[in-house]
Amino acid sequence: RAKVPGLRLRLVGLRPDDRPKKLRGEGCAQRGSGGARCGWAWGTRFAGREEESGIDSLGFLSEQDMRAELTSWRAMVVPILHSTGVNTKLLPALQWGVPIVLTSVAATPLAIPADGSVALIADDDAAFERHLCRVLLEPQVRLS
Repeated sequence: RAKVPGLRLRLVGLRPDDRPKKLRGEGCAQRGSGGARCGWAWGTRFAGREEESGIDSLGFLSEQDMRAELTSWRAMVVPILHSTGVNTKLLPALQWGVPIVLTSVAATPLAIPADGSVALIADDDAAFERHLCRVLLEPQVRLS
């Protein structure tokens, strides 16, 4: 946000750890002596300060709402470190031409090439920042 003031991170889907807690009937604050371990920002300097830090948790969206949300984005960021298959959330972004910055792990199931022609591959923080700034600050950067 220092390089792109006003930038917001919009997160779609259940927050990490929500499904297991709901199945056990637990709330976030009931997570034992280790403190709350839930939500998108747990364990980061943004925990408890998500909104003021530019992080919006949208929850689950219908297909229509997801399309409207996704097509309003300037980029999709996919920092997946472990994969069990195709991340189907990538398919609409690819279909609707939303620029994508993702890890090689997320790119592999769809055979997305590392040449930057379809998406930008980033496997560390510096590469994510560099590629995302490129997409956001250089309007001529559009991926096919």
